[in-house]
Amino acid sequence: MNGRPLRVEAPITGNPAPDVEWRFNGTSLDSRVANMSIDGNKVIVSVDSVDKPNDGLYTVTANNSEGSDEHSFRVTVNVEPLAPTLEVRLVDGADPTSGLELFCRPPANDGGQPITAYEFAKYDKQANAWKPVATVQCQGLADTSTCGRLKLTEPYDGNYSVAAINSVGKSPPVTVALERPPSPNNVTVVDNREKVVLEWVPPKSAGNTSAGSISGPITGYIVESKAATPADSPWVRRVKTPDATPRAIVTGVKPPEVHAYRVRTVNRIGISDPSKSTPNTPTVPTNNAPTIDKTSLKDINLDRGKPLRVVAPVTGGVPAPGVVWKINGTKLSDPRLANVSTVDNNSVLTVRAVDKRHEGLYTVSANNVAGMDEASFRVTVNVEPPAPKPLTVAPHNGTHRVLTCRAPPPNNARPVIGYVFEKYDNLTDSWSPAANVTCRVPDDSQCCRTPLTDTTGGVYSVRAVNSLGLSDRFVAQIPSDCPPRPKAFVMPMNVTQRAVHLVWESVEYSSPYIYQIEELDKGTGQWAPVANTTQTSHWVTNLGCESVHKYRLTVMGESCPSEPLYSQTIDTGSVRPDPPGGPLTVTNITKISVVVRWTASDCAKTYKVEKQRTGTTAWVPVGQTASTRVRVKNLLKNSMYKFRVRAVNSAGVESAPLESAVAQTLDEECAAFKSTPVGLEAVSVTAVGLELRWTGLNSPIDEPVVYMIQTQNVSTGKWADVSDLISDTRLQVDELDCGRDYRFRLRAKCGKCVTDWAQTLVTKTLAMAPSPPIGPAIASNLSEQGFTIKWGPPERTCGLPVQYTVHKLTNNTVDPRYIGDTTDTKHFIPSAEINYKQNFRFAIVATTSAGTSEHYTSYWLSGAQLRPAKPPTVPTGLLKVTVNGDKTTLTCKPPASNGGKPVLGYSFERRDDRSGDGPWKMVSVVECSPPDDPECCRTTVDTSGGTYRVKAMNVKGLSPPLEQQAPIAQPPGPPINVMAFLTVGDNLFALKWQPPANRWVDSWDTIVPPITNYLVEKQEVPDGRWTNHTLTLSPYEKLWALLDGLKPKQTYRLRIRAVNSAGAGEPCQ
Repeated sequence: MNGRPLRVEAPITGNPAPDVEWRFNGTSLDSRVANMSIDGNKVIVSVDSVDKPNDGLYTVTANNSEGSDEHSFRVTVNVEPLAPTLEVRLVDGADPTSGLELFCRPPANDGGQPITAYEFAKYDKQANAWKPVATVQCQGLADTSTCGRLKLTEPYDGNYSVAAINSVGKSPPVTVALERPPSPNNVTVVDNREKVVLEWVPPKSAGNTSAGSISGPITGYIVESKAATPADSPWVRRVKTPDATPRAIVTGVKPPEVHAYRVRTVNRIGISDPSKSTPNTPTVPTNNAPTIDKTSLKDINLDRGKPLRVVAPVTGGVPAPGVVWKINGTKLSDPRLANVSTVDNNSVLTVRAVDKRHEGLYTVSANNVAGMDEASFRVTVNVEPPAPKPLTVAPHNGTHRVLTCRAPPPNNARPVIGYVFEKYDNLTDSWSPAANVTCRVPDDSQCCRTPLTDTTGGVYSVRAVNSLGLSDRFVAQIPSDCPPRPKAFVMPMNVTQRAVHLVWESVEYSSPYIYQIEELDKGTGQWAPVANTTQTSHWVTNLGCESVHKYRLTVMGESCPSEPLYSQTIDTGSVRPDPPGGPLTVTNITKISVVVRWTASDCAKTYKVEKQRTGTTAWVPVGQTASTRVRVKNLLKNSMYKFRVRAVNSAGVESAPLESAVAQTLDEECAAFKSTPVGLEAVSVTAVGLELRWTGLNSPIDEPVVYMIQTQNVSTGKWADVSDLISDTRLQVDELDCGRDYRFRLRAKCGKCVTDWAQTLVTKTLAMAPSPPIGPAIASNLSEQGFTIKWGPPERTCGLPVQYTVHKLTNNTVDPRYIGDTTDTKHFIPSAEINYKQNFRFAIVATTSAGTSEHYTSYWLSGAQLRPAKPPTVPTGLLKVTVNGDKTTLTCKPPASNGGKPVLGYSFERRDDRSGDGPWKMVSVVECSPPDDPECCRTTVDTSGGTYRVKAMNVKGLSPPLEQQAPIAQPPGPPINVMAFLTVGDNLFALKWQPPANRWVDSWDTIVPPITNYLVEKQEVPDGRWTNHTLTLSPYEKLWALLDGLKPKQTYRLRIRAVNSAGAGEPCQ
């Protein structure tokens, strides 16, 4: 037996002593097989523990010189058998329905002992262990019909093992895995006319084949069906295919039955799990028209950007119909516009995000050879409103203009709830907010209007607002409220060496204005004032010789100036010099010479003198001089001459000529009339006139003596006659300017003889009080400290220094208030002098050493418009949020400061609480009418949850936001109407009261939560401490308490407190 010891002794005799040899299975015995030893005359072979390698034929041989002898014996070692051979086969080899059995063939080596049994086991996956199934006993050595056979029971799939058993033990097991086939894939109905034809994809693996071919190949398929109605219909076996072809025909269903189908795989091991079922499929006649279920196709109204999905159920239709979708009669073939797909016999139209292109009449049609069906429905897409237009501005109403537009026409849009006005900023190349208007009534045709306090005009736009967003902009050029810019200077300009005459076209502007002329200072680059005038022309004098100048003209209105008009560059050096100053006098006349005199021409370097004798046409040069007189000699006596002089500048440019009157050289008669008048003086001088007197001359001939008087224009230097020739020796001169220097000259004439001019008289008119300052007064340089008021100088000052005195008048005061004095035509008004809630104006007088003018009174100025503006401060108090069903009311208090400009409205915004730090979105804009209305901060919006905030706005912008916060909870007030306690027993009292007056009242900053109960406290008189006695269980249903447990004959004080979630309130009295 395996594992037992072995010892064999062989006595050997012989003489001489023999040699002994052991052999095992014919070869020398290896010590690894057995141990060999000698004990006396015995030879021994031994094994400590026999095993199958020790099994065989042992031979011992003894040899000596006398001969040899040998003996053999066999050692048989019995062990466990080897593993048997396992097959899987049909119980009845000819009948596939007879079942399966495991069949064992005997092992190649039974271990030296007969096989007595076979042990079968199956693997238990849950227990993760082999569990015995059966042990089959063998009846004899020839038993192969029942020994080693085991009929299997369904389900067959699983892992099996078998081991052979002999008297020594069990062989190693041999295993086999039996698997059911996988399920088929992609079962499809390829034809459903009168019958149902199914096709599918075979499974990738048909099962384990290691135990023989009978366990692997697919032998067929089973088709099952399930009726669509009722919903709990069972699956019914319809067809079993005879082979592995993946196709089956189901003939047991008739039109119009509707079934779903599934397939199982079959092999000799078993049947697979079912495949995925097909959609419910009707059985239809060979040809039938399709039908579209119209009950689900209704008109659709949705907002732009929303998805669109329309399912058109198409039933029947053999052969399969073609489905066509159209919009407004045009086939939908562009997948970028819409996508059409088929899902479970339904034709599905999908659009990811609709816009106006998707609006219209949709038609879906199904068509085959048997007929057609179609259905229609309309899709309306709600979009942003069209642009409102036109954008116009209403005339100034005294405080501001009004921007207005016409409400846009309906266009499948949500109602218009407001308008956004913006102004284009050229500096930033962007639009900046001008105003937001919320319509109190949606689609209000009068809603599109907002105050326009900006006087500068510019490019404005307006957009209508609905719940979907903003319309396109309508853009318009809004004219400035300021005066218009002058069109142009009248050309050519009258330019002299020392002056330029600026002339321009008048502007059309209904409010008061003046023209302001400024000159560019080339040194500083700044514009310096030249003059203010109400005329459309002005002489600019006192220019430098050969100098360059540039001017600009601005129309100054009461509220703002126009855009300036710039002149061309003016070069006085490029113009002809002014002619010499006249008159050109001829004096010191003799028989053959005269002296020609003239007044110097400004900027002239030399003078060119010419003469012409009467009766000739030629002008003959006399000479060129830098002086203003020249003696002309070599004349013919008693001849008539004319003279002329031209001014010549440094560039050699000549002026126009200054011609003299005809002068005659003397004959003998006029030589005696050569003296000039003397004693020219001014008497009775006033501010506007004087009287000239002189000593007359005697006539040397029988002709009267007459006199010629001239005065000189200070600006041009030209002499002009004051009057006609007179014979008197006095002359009254009127209409003169006050405080001005005047020059007069005189000469005498007798017949044809004329004297030289007498010595020039210089005199001056008297001064008088100035005229009033010129308006309008303009406020500028607005700041927190105040502003500057500007005006124009008086037209009449008599050349004297002027001092201005400024007074202020308000709309509720009679007496003017003194502001200050100044020598400039402007004065700073400090903010301490201004009540910005009032209207006021200024009275200004001009004073010189000659007197004080009448006062100039400005137009009324608005304090609100003069206040330096900035955005308002944050609204005060709490943003109160009151929810009432589907509407939420938001209210707040106005800001502490409106920023210097009236509060025009409030902007309310909301943020979704779920987004945490998501964006704030505008939900309402309220316009205050009138501005600064303290009750304006209020609006109602649709209830949608979230957190709200509000901003106040004026023309300068929006305030910081006031965000919604939880109000501070306060305890309730004391109970009221506490009734005196009543004695009910020796130590029992009753107490009654009424709730506090503020039990449910809340304010902007605080809220009083509801009362939860009442606390009754007691105090023993005279000096006991207050202690809690009773806490009621009801807030207001039980307004009484019974007090028990009191001490007999003890006096008590009792009081009551109301209690809420914020704590106990003050006790009652």
